[in-house]
Amino acid sequence: MTDDPYTDPASGVLRNLLGLTDHGWLRQIEASLTQAALADLAVRPLPGNYDLNHLRGFHREIFGDLYPWAGEIRTVAIARSDMFCLPQHIESYAGEVLAALAYERH
Repeated sequence: MTDDPYTDPASGVLRNLLGLTDHGWLRQIEASLTQAALADLAVRPLPGNYDLNHLRGFHREIFGDLYPWAGEIRTVAIARSDMFCLPQHIESYAGEVLAALAYERH
């Protein structure tokens, strides 16, 4: 497991506001909380410009009840599966992708 500020070194589980240290429990709780957050966003859209700050707002809305760092740009290379972008490239890559989406009217 990568030594990073997001992972509990003793359990290897992502640090979370509920103090969960079991991967299975965290996965179940995360699924429930994110499902509720997504349902809320469906009826209460998050206003914004569909830029990086707006994307960060979505992340905070979806994961903020569980992770204290939700909505922040990560500082270390972590991923659940395949790494799609290293931390030092997130802002520039997001700018390119979100600009392309804006050009296509999202």
